[in-house]
Amino acid sequence: MYNHLCLNMSKDATYKVTYFPGKGGGEILRLVLSAKGVKFEDVRLPREEWMKVKAADGPGCPPTKQLPSLTVNENGKETVLAQSGACARFLAMKFGFFGSSPEEMVIVDEAYETAMDVQRELFKIVFQQDQGEKAKLTEEFKTVSLKRLEDYVKNRSDTYGQDGYLVGKSTTLADLQLYNVIDQTIDRLGADVFAPYLELKKHMEKVKSDPKIAKWTKEMPPPQFYYAYTSRWIQLHSFKNMATYKVSYFPSKGNAEILRLVLVIAGQDFEDERLTRDEWAKVKDASPTKQMPLLTVNGTVYGQSAACARYLARKFGLLGSTPEEELLIDEAYECIADFLKEVLKLFYEKDEKAKEDLKQKLTTENAPKLNEYIKLRSKLGGNGFIIGKKISLADIQIYNIVDQCEAGFPGLFSSAADIKKHADAVKSDARIQKWIATMPKIPQ
Repeated sequence: MYNHLCLNMSKDATYKVTYFPGKGGGEILRLVLSAKGVKFEDVRLPREEWMKVKAADGPGCPPTKQLPSLTVNENGKETVLAQSGACARFLAMKFGFFGSSPEEMVIVDEAYETAMDVQRELFKIVFQQDQGEKAKLTEEFKTVSLKRLEDYVKNRSDTYGQDGYLVGKSTTLADLQLYNVIDQTIDRLGADVFAPYLELKKHMEKVKSDPKIAKWTKEMPPPQFYYAYTSRWIQLHSFKNMATYKVSYFPSKGNAEILRLVLVIAGQDFEDERLTRDEWAKVKDASPTKQMPLLTVNGTVYGQSAACARYLARKFGLLGSTPEEELLIDEAYECIADFLKEVLKLFYEKDEKAKEDLKQKLTTENAPKLNEYIKLRSKLGGNGFIIGKKISLADIQIYNIVDQCEAGFPGLFSSAADIKKHADAVKSDARIQKWIATMPKIPQ
């Protein structure tokens, strides 16, 4: 159903962003394309029209059955891509908005994920029906979430930014996503919420003053919430050098295990720091995101596990050999992340009946849906891998979720044969076997 994306896209490539008649998850794709001055088709589907497209599951339907989607067409070959984060990173790398070195790229990605955390908090407010709870969430958002974002932006822009940009001395995905989150917050809560946050307001105005963004703001469809292409691909060299790596997390697998596994597969030595909660409390305020896991490279501390996983995978050649392969691997990673969000509900559910219902849904609906996606995308791979002809971050993450989910909830993948097959293939790797045999025991 889905064609391979052309490896060297010409200036005649066309783009289409499909989403609902609002900003939401589709706006960051529109902003990246607009910031480059790239013409694109801006399709805004009412929900009833989307339900028809989704039910038909035709060539225009994304493989995840979710919006937004990005459609790329070149020489009559059309590829429909999903996951807004993966698509945004793909476009940003294509158009030079993702930093000029692996180190800048991980900071851009870290900033993107940090802004996404705040956007998710905003969406909790939007969809909360109870007015008392909505007011509580709004107050926490204004005093805690925005304050945390303000502190983060000041820290990173002072350290890595120039000329008013968050990273480097030109617009990146980090600036665009920060603008996007602030803009959508103003739409929902008003501009007054940013009165105490001068750093956020400054960055908002910096992006807003860009003529291309100003043009998009003026021309985009009101009141709810089209743009030739030349790009360069940043050539990254994967090598082992004298760099030192440290992964910091609690004495468990959790969100840090993917970082450890990537380093293990890369054959890269690293310090595996496992902190008790009391030890973490003492150093938390000095960390950039106030969250673990953390990745330290040559003394510089980075946050956001997904951003760090992509950085390490890119550094060690586990993120594909072309921008298009990287996008597909990133898409798979995000699909797995969606599944994990549902699994996490099991851990926090106290009611045993509700927990059993959740597990049943995961086993009979969520896992088979992910399995269908993995089966589809595996057609683009070879030698038993999902994407390309060698192990990638996507394969490693599949093993990671099966390993952790089956330990807590046996049988979760009983109806997901393709997922199990990929997980078993990674587990049989000699490097993974060595890690399983030597990794620290997890306290009970």
